[in-house]
Amino acid sequence: RASASIPPSAATTVTTTVAVAPAAPAVAPSTFLLVPFEQPTIADPRGADMTRSLLAKLQEHKLDAKVGPSIDHFSAVTNAQQLCTASGTQAIIIPNVRIEQSSATGRSHASLRLTELSCTGSVLGHGAAEADMGQAFIVNFGAAVVGVTERAMAPAIEQLFPNAPKP
Repeated sequence: RASASIPPSAATTVTTTVAVAPAAPAVAPSTFLLVPFEQPTIADPRGADMTRSLLAKLQEHKLDAKVGPSIDHFSAVTNAQQLCTASGTQAIIIPNVRIEQSSATGRSHASLRLTELSCTGSVLGHGAAEADMGQAFIVNFGAAVVGVTERAMAPAIEQLFPNAPKP
C-alpha cells in the first residue's frame, strides 16, 4: 500500500451545493385553499378584489379552489394542517404581490408569486410572473393595482400548475 501525505497548503476543499426540488406528494393535490391577499394587520383596499380575480383565474384553469380566512401568510405555514382539515382541502395556495407605479410615467408593474403548500406546511412548488401596464390608469391607482396583478396571474398559475388546462 502506498500512502501520500498532502501538505495543508496544497489541500483543496470542494463544496458542491445541489438544489433539491421539494418532495412532491404521492398523489398531486386536487383541492386547494386560497389564502387571501389581504392580511389582518395590513390595510390593502384592493386585496379582496385581487383575491376574487385570482380565484376566478384558478377556476378558469379548472383548479378546485376556495378562499380561506384572511390570515397572516406566515401563520398559514404553521397552521397548514388545521386549515386543510377545516376547509376539506388537500393543499394551500399563498399569493404574494409587489406593485410599483411610476409617478413620472404612470406605468404599473406587478411581481406575483404563488406558493403551494402541503397540509404539513412544506413547500410543494412556486409559480411567479411579472406584468406591466401602460399609463392609462394613472388617475385610478386601485384599478391599476388590480389590472396589472391580473395580467400576471395566468402565467404564474401556468408555471405552478403546468398540467392544468388553459382557459
